Amino acid sequence: MKKYPWSQKALRAMIATAVAFTPVVAVGGQATHVEAAQDELGTKISRLVAIYNNLSSEGVTVYNKAAAALNGLQDSDWEYVIGSTVKENIDNKAGTGKAVEVAKALATIVYSANGSTLESQIRSFQTNYSDEFDQVFGTSVTVDKLITFFTEAEKEVWNHLDQAIDLASNPSEEQYKSFIRTIRNGVESKNPSLATLDADLRNGIGAGLDDLFSMKTRLDEKLALTAEDKSTLKTALRAAIVATGNPYSSGGGSTGGGSTGGGSTGGGSTGGGTVVTLPSTTSAENGKVTIGQDVATTKEQTNSKGQKEKVTEVKVDKIADIVNLVSAQNKEIVLGVGALGANEVAKAVVPAKLFADVAKKEAKAIVNVQADKASYKLPVAEIQAKLTEIAQKLGSSIDNIKIVIEMTKVNPPQGVTAVSDAVEFNVVATANGKSETITRFTQYVERELKGSKVFVPQRSVAVRVDANGNLVSVPTVFNGDKATVKSLTNSTYVVVENHKTFLDVDGGKTWAEAYIEALASKYIIKGKTDQTFAPKENMTRAQFAVLLVRALGLPSETYDKRFKDVKGTEWFNENGELAAAVKHGIIQGKENGLFAPNAPITRAEAAVMLKRALELSFLDYDMTQLNTSKKVTDFKDAAHIKSWAKDGVEKMYQANIFTGRENERFVPNGYMTRAEIAKALVKFLASAKLMNDVQ
Repeated sequence: MKKYPWSQKALRAMIATAVAFTPVVAVGGQATHVEAAQDELGTKISRLVAIYNNLSSEGVTVYNKAAAALNGLQDSDWEYVIGSTVKENIDNKAGTGKAVEVAKALATIVYSANGSTLESQIRSFQTNYSDEFDQVFGTSVTVDKLITFFTEAEKEVWNHLDQAIDLASNPSEEQYKSFIRTIRNGVESKNPSLATLDADLRNGIGAGLDDLFSMKTRLDEKLALTAEDKSTLKTALRAAIVATGNPYSSGGGSTGGGSTGGGSTGGGSTGGGTVVTLPSTTSAENGKVTIGQDVATTKEQTNSKGQKEKVTEVKVDKIADIVNLVSAQNKEIVLGVGALGANEVAKAVVPAKLFADVAKKEAKAIVNVQADKASYKLPVAEIQAKLTEIAQKLGSSIDNIKIVIEMTKVNPPQGVTAVSDAVEFNVVATANGKSETITRFTQYVERELKGSKVFVPQRSVAVRVDANGNLVSVPTVFNGDKATVKSLTNSTYVVVENHKTFLDVDGGKTWAEAYIEALASKYIIKGKTDQTFAPKENMTRAQFAVLLVRALGLPSETYDKRFKDVKGTEWFNENGELAAAVKHGIIQGKENGLFAPNAPITRAEAAVMLKRALELSFLDYDMTQLNTSKKVTDFKDAAHIKSWAKDGVEKMYQANIFTGRENERFVPNGYMTRAEIAKALVKFLASAKLMNDVQ
């Protein structure tokens, strides 16, 4: 048996071309990645996600409608879609019913794949239908031919883009055939080796390339989309595909799905490219003030380490022009610093006065420094609050200080699967030949890292590489191939992929398997041993405190010896975790000056600790999402919930992080198992927008 003749490259090309010809991309959520041996698959899936992210809400609604209709089709509908000849040919060679089965599987990938299912659908297709492919085609239709055709066809479509998009409206079967003939002829003229592919397909299943795509017309009919739906889809697709850009042009548009101007040159090159080209003029729209050549200069230089630096510097005499454009509606100042090559430094130099003046006008404004695969969003209030102290240290007035924001592409740490560039972020204040590095902040500073492929949210996380080379998990939210990273410190950051499970968890051995595996893969939760998790055991107070600190990405702190039963050298403060929980008020200890680290944590205690974390100012938790109709008095044992715990219990109940136990009771003094804590922590982090939810 040939193992997986539907190679990942072939599937990548087929899916991408199907979208280009008859665009129906991942609906119901974000597409996720496929763990491909070839990076091309991840690149193509990333492109589909970029197109999806550029779709209007109206377009997404139509896609969701199509996906729902797909689930309701009967076998007779599928027989109509694929045609009696194709059905007979496939069934005769591969087995009765295989034609409909294969058609359903392919359609599911194209129409209804989402963030949690795309990978499993493609892998399942590879595994389940490898024999059928071989039985139907033998060696006449090779994987290499399919790869070549569909890759070249997608390129050819860009030469006929308007016609391709028009086909999304309400084409006849003959219009499809005519269009595919045009594409096929263009591909064949440039690739003579593909001249027999159409005939080989007809010999195998009784349908050529144009017939394959005309099946889409009949499938659209069965999905019962209205004329209005198709018009909406046509408009949405035109805008989304054009906005995403042509990936084959030399200077083509972004494939990142809507990044703003002032970004990288060379169409998103990853090899360093030339110095950044800013827009000609600074503009304010869509929530952003995009810096142009009228208020900033760009240059390349070599630093003392021999590294190439790409520098975008804001002109001091143009500060007022920028400040005038900042408003409550446009409060993100975007500075492009070009593509970031290996061991290169992208640098934005901003007068400190800009931070001070903008902060006075709009306290929530940020300065967003954008490279091709990384960005750094620095709140102006963070710098403004530090300027007086910095000025004293540098012996300078604020007017003469410059804030330098640096991003350097470095080698990723060894022993991990890196799925993004490893980027070192630094912020340095300079004046009078002196410098002061700014390493910590009082609120999360966001970074965005673009992946080498679409991320799998439950298996991926951004890690901070500390001074000792240790990996520290930080809050990360994934959207396609983009990771939004939230941290209180500067350092080197990289997105890694990990798949951790335990013998007593894997394979449905516990109801909390998905929660435990997600947190373990993100380096937040650990097992009792490397192989076992002990999901039914009670969790201790110290264990939960450490979990919260890891989950929030809190930096290490120095222990102040406040608890009589904690020396500070125990495992739970090995990296200053307990001290960090104390500093941020997550734990306060018991009335007798003890912490009781090894005592099992109660449901009431866990609720209170989560509530304190939820109220941390840098989380900026959206309290409007709480269901305030829920009250602690809903629980029949509300009288047993002590006064110090009532608000915490109620908040967690309103946030749907905690629910009651049996008989509508909360059971405040009941202990929480390690499995229960895993679920509560995931729900808390998802509610706080610090990780993707786990279903």
